[in-house]
Parts: sequence; structure tokens; C-alpha cells
Amino acid sequence: KNNVWGLFNEDQNKFICQPQYKIAQVMSMTASLVQTDKNYGVINHANCNYLIPAEMTKVKKVTINTILFEKNNLWGAFNTEGKIVLNPEYDSVMTKGDEVKLTKEELLLVKKGSKYGLFGVRGKKILPVEYDEIGEFSGIYFSVKQNGKYGYSTRYGKVNIKPMYDAA
Repeated sequence: KNNVWGLFNEDQNKFICQPQYKIAQVMSMTASLVQTDKNYGVINHANCNYLIPAEMTKVKKVTINTILFEKNNLWGAFNTEGKIVLNPEYDSVMTKGDEVKLTKEELLLVKKGSKYGLFGVRGKKILPVEYDEIGEFSGIYFSVKQNGKYGYSTRYGKVNIKPMYDAA
């Protein structure tokens, strides 16, 4: 309506949220992503209250249920229910390659300063943010580099071979 969007309940023939958003994208049965002026937020479908305040400057959907977001130049992630699963405290967050998509839970590679770590898309810490490098997925292992030395970790976070070798 007039180039602004809201949420409308067709069964009850009334607005849940009056048109006021530049964008309103339904993410699930209970939550929608909205854009106000330049920022994004997530509202609930019960009364249009914010589940996540409209303070995000960028959003990017990376899995069916996971959206990365930027707030104050730092990145985090939330799910389609409007729950933050990774607080915005990282310089970058990205999915860990196509090779991981064959597994049960996709992984997020995070970077903070010059260090890397891994999280599941539901927010579970796999590897702490203390590695200089996290290599490609091979079988069930990742190569990891710490203090100039290489080792191997499983995709579940168990470091099977501690970083002590010059090459991986």
C-alpha cells in the first residue's frame, strides 16, 4: 500500500501490522524480516513487536533457516524464528564451503581480528576463535593452523592432531 508494506491476516481480513515498512518478508509462521528506512529488524506475527530491533544494516540468507547480519560493522546470525544464534561480534561470518552441505549441520566460519573459529548454524561452538587458518573440509577433518603449526580437527570440534607440524 503506497509503496510500504505491512502484514495482513487474510482469515480475519485485517492488518496484523499496518503498512509502514520498505520491505516485509515472511520468514516463518511467527516472524518476518522488515526494513525501515535503511535498517532491518525482525518482528513477530502476534503483535508486530520487534524480536530483533531494526538496527541491522545488512542481511544475507545463507541457509534455509539462517540469515547473517551486520550491526555496527560486526557480523552475527539469526534464524527464521527471529532468534539470534550468533551475536554480532565478528569481523566476518560465512558458510564453510559447499563440501560441508552434505553433512547434517552446515558450519559458519567466523573471523575476529586475525583469528578464525567455527560454529554450527544453530550457534553451537565447534572450534574456538583462536586459529590462524581453518582449511578445507576433507572427509571428516579440517586442517587447522595455530601459531604457525598445522594439525587436524573433526567437523565436531575434536582436535585429533594438535597443531605441531610445519605443513598440512
